[in-house]
Amino acid sequence: MADKQAQKDPSLASAAAPAVAPASTPEVEKSALPASALVEETAAKATLSAVDVPESIRGNMALFLRLVRKVLEESDPEMRATFDVLLDDAIKASYDEGGATEEATEAFADLERVIDGLDEAHATMLMRAFVAYFHLANICEENYRDESLRLRERTVPTTAEADPINDITVAYRQLVDECGRGKAMALLNRLEFHPVFTAHPTEARRKAVEGKIRRISGLLQQRSELGGIALAENERQLLQEIDALVRTSPIAHKKPTPVEEADTVIDIFDRTLFQMVPEVYRRFDDWELGEKAGTVPPVCPAFFHPGSWIGSDRDGNPNVTAKVSRQVAEKFRVHMLETLADATHFIGRNLTLDVASTPPSDQLVNLWNHQREMSEVITARAIGISASELHRACMLVIAERLRATIVRTADIMYASAEDFISDLRCVQLSLAKAGAARTAYGPIQKLIWQAQTFGFHMVEMEFRQHSLVHSRALADIREHGRWGERGELAPMTREVLDTFRAIGQIQRKNGVAAARRYIISFTKSAQNVADVYELAHLAFAHEADVPVLDVIPLFEQVEDLENAVKTLDEMIKLPEVQRRMAQTGRRLEVMLGYSDSSKPTGLRRTPSISSSCTAEAVPSAAVAARQTAPSSRSPRARSTAASSSPSRARSSLPATETPRWPAATWSLSPAPRCCSPRRPSSGSTPSPLPSTPTWPRPWTSTPASATSTFSTPRALPSGSPPSRR
Repeated sequence: MADKQAQKDPSLASAAAPAVAPASTPEVEKSALPASALVEETAAKATLSAVDVPESIRGNMALFLRLVRKVLEESDPEMRATFDVLLDDAIKASYDEGGATEEATEAFADLERVIDGLDEAHATMLMRAFVAYFHLANICEENYRDESLRLRERTVPTTAEADPINDITVAYRQLVDECGRGKAMALLNRLEFHPVFTAHPTEARRKAVEGKIRRISGLLQQRSELGGIALAENERQLLQEIDALVRTSPIAHKKPTPVEEADTVIDIFDRTLFQMVPEVYRRFDDWELGEKAGTVPPVCPAFFHPGSWIGSDRDGNPNVTAKVSRQVAEKFRVHMLETLADATHFIGRNLTLDVASTPPSDQLVNLWNHQREMSEVITARAIGISASELHRACMLVIAERLRATIVRTADIMYASAEDFISDLRCVQLSLAKAGAARTAYGPIQKLIWQAQTFGFHMVEMEFRQHSLVHSRALADIREHGRWGERGELAPMTREVLDTFRAIGQIQRKNGVAAARRYIISFTKSAQNVADVYELAHLAFAHEADVPVLDVIPLFEQVEDLENAVKTLDEMIKLPEVQRRMAQTGRRLEVMLGYSDSSKPTGLRRTPSISSSCTAEAVPSAAVAARQTAPSSRSPRARSTAASSSPSRARSSLPATETPRWPAATWSLSPAPRCCSPRRPSSGSTPSPLPSTPTWPRPWTSTPASATSTFSTPRALPSGSPPSRR
């Protein structure tokens, strides 16, 4: 088996994801189980014997199946028996592409018969039991992947040129070899990774369910280190959480509003992004700088900049209004500032380096005097806590200024995230000059990375509206006047104008990056782009109030894609576009394909691709991105730089010599099957870490998705598809 091979030969672990020893079934754990539990677990493994997954996943799935059965037995023995019948039939009814066997057909018929005979109450509880078990199966897969990656990482020596698990280090090392370190560093500093959250409230998973899943996942991870009574207590807690999960409705009682959907992004930010993203930067530095990492200025730039359509995508959604956009942006702003203030205060409280060991620089003393001029009250409180620790006092004042920025106290608030970062740089350089380099490029650098990544806005809101709405609004304004002086404007026209005013307000409070992208769905000509710029100017009485906009054409239908070259040629001639490109280094963003818009071509689902390139490369890039092979199957689209709908990723590295768009590298594959039977061995060892899940996820989709992959573009021979990791 792959598990044993990886243990005997560690070199295998660096080439492929190795199977890890099942954490939940070591001998010490078996000895802690009562005889009845051992019998139940043996039966669970027999039930799952036909499921095509690595042994370690199967072991954890058997553990969870035993616990789910126990929960159902305690609740209703008859329900437990029905659950077993349905699960057994579901596994038997699954079959390969070769076709259904007689056994599979009979199992499927029995499955239908049992389900049809259930009353509503029993059907509901059984549905919840299966939903819970699917969640638990996903936890098994995620735990396996996490352990596999950790095992792979342990096999890579720190003296290696690059970390094969970290694609960024591999790509950078390749650039160094091909272009030289100077050009590679220049390209690295222009790197941007931009995943976008989109909302799907009809598929939303309740936060209550997510909390239980997280706790169960944590308990599973602990089991490999426990034994005796501690292991028994772990199982009691697992049963407690699983029982609550089965009894909890997986569907929220009401549809969330767009403002409430923003909580999903905030939850992901709190639990993952805020701490994880700077660790990604740090790991890159660890490989590139070696022992110097954390003691010298970093190499890795803050390239991660998330976006969001939540509260800003109004195409076909009447619930998203200008008022809602303002509320969502404010929600993001307040939470981001509170988080930064807490992090700054925490670092400040622990920055107990006194002036004797770490003398402040002249610049830091000047910063302190400036802070005293702004507020004697705040500085007096800070110096009272840190009498001989000026670095600490300055950080505490910086934290208070962030809190003042939340309530917009004009005298001491920060005007922008750049001003906040400037103060942090002053503290950092003072510490480094005094010899405290590990503090300067450790916690202070992490905070700088976080501020550079998320600013004061957390996510970059992207506004989207249908091109026809803009055309109708302009016709209405030309007939009745932009202020309605020749008759009342239509409600939609007033809403369109108010949307641009909302964008302007968001930019004034959070910065231009907070809301600069405006996407036109169903773009048919350059006139659609011109319409947006004209409406933006008509929305304001004073030209200085007009927001900065990067208008992004979204080509969705085949006819529009065929005309994309002509449209882009005309678009880059628009004065507003030319002025904006002069500010952005002649970069232009274009979006191709989205959701159900390509159904007429035979594709039931199309990936959303967004890319930016220099203006000179746009026409050829648009041609290269056309879809040429429709499929009648429901595809799962993958790309080297973009994920399947609704999420998308873009590289801001401009195309230079040869136009190269990731949209031209789609590969289509069918959706994963449910519990596929184990195939006979063909003599070759299968990959222990499947590239696609082998367990179904019918009820586990999340309301916001930010999953995507990135690969640095490379020059390719004409007609050859780029390779994918």
